[in-house]
Amino acid sequence: MKFFATTLSGLFFFFPAFLFAYYLAYAYGMTEVFDHWPMELGVNYPEIVFLGFLEFISVFLDKLIILLKVSTFTVMYFFALFFALLIGIHPSARKKFWNKVDFTHFKLNKYIKKNKPNLLKSMNSVPAAIYFLYFFFMLSTIPIIAKYQQGDSESRAIREQVLHQQDCQYDEAFIVHNDQNIRVKKILCGNSKCLVLDLDNKLARVISPEQYISLIHSYDLKK
Repeated sequence: MKFFATTLSGLFFFFPAFLFAYYLAYAYGMTEVFDHWPMELGVNYPEIVFLGFLEFISVFLDKLIILLKVSTFTVMYFFALFFALLIGIHPSARKKFWNKVDFTHFKLNKYIKKNKPNLLKSMNSVPAAIYFLYFFFMLSTIPIIAKYQQGDSESRAIREQVLHQQDCQYDEAFIVHNDQNIRVKKILCGNSKCLVLDLDNKLARVISPEQYISLIHSYDLKK
């Protein structure tokens, strides 16, 4: 098991790279529609890893809560079904049922004890490590692709709304350009630049963060 444990520990070095790719895919999906790239905004590796961690944990916890709810309902349903069957069958048939359960449990334990050495040996081999890493790598590409598609769909929805609505609802911020206030919608920001949509001229602009001016709405103010 030492070789397998060493292989498993290597995933801790892979995890930051996964978080980097996870959020970078989302950033590419958000900016690619407008013919810009995340690297133009001055994003760096630690920032993307941190944002990827926050985004991944948020999605993971949401899915985990849903899974726990479904699992709890499923377990309660099968327990209720199991006890209903026990109560509904005849006492003599109930004894036969428990005998079958004991026999199945005995066969399962015997099979595990017999094949445990071979299983441990196969897990500690090089092919097993290669298969495990390959499976984990392929599995990790699913959330990365899903995150890219999410960013792409969100940016396309914003673009369609800006292009096809005469009076766009976005009025949360503006920039000053040539002594004129231009309404903008922020898409993505890095350390040195921000990608915004010029709502009045239907343009995608890369601006400095200090140019971005947001409005303070009355419902945001606290007494």
